[in-house]
Amino acid sequence: LAQLGFEITAIDFSIGLLAELEQNTLEFKPTIVEGDIRQVSDYQLLRPELIICGGDTLAHLHNWTEIEKFIYDCNAT
Repeated sequence: LAQLGFEITAIDFSIGLLAELEQNTLEFKPTIVEGDIRQVSDYQLLRPELIICGGDTLAHLHNWTEIEKFIYDCNAT
C-alpha cells in the first residue's frame, strides 16, 4: 500500500512488534502508534480508507459483543 502512495499508520499495544515493524520498513516509514485498536474511534481523525487487522486481532477480543462493537466502530470511522 505504501508503494501505491498510501500513508500507513500502524497501531499496536506491543512496543516490541512496533519496533520490529520500524526496523523492517526502512524504505516506507509508517506512522507508529502505541495504542489499542479496539479504541478505533480514537483514530477517526486519520480518516482511514482501509483498516486491516492481523489474524490475531479478533482473537484478543473477549466475546462476540466486543467483536461486533469493533466492526461497528471501524465502519463508523
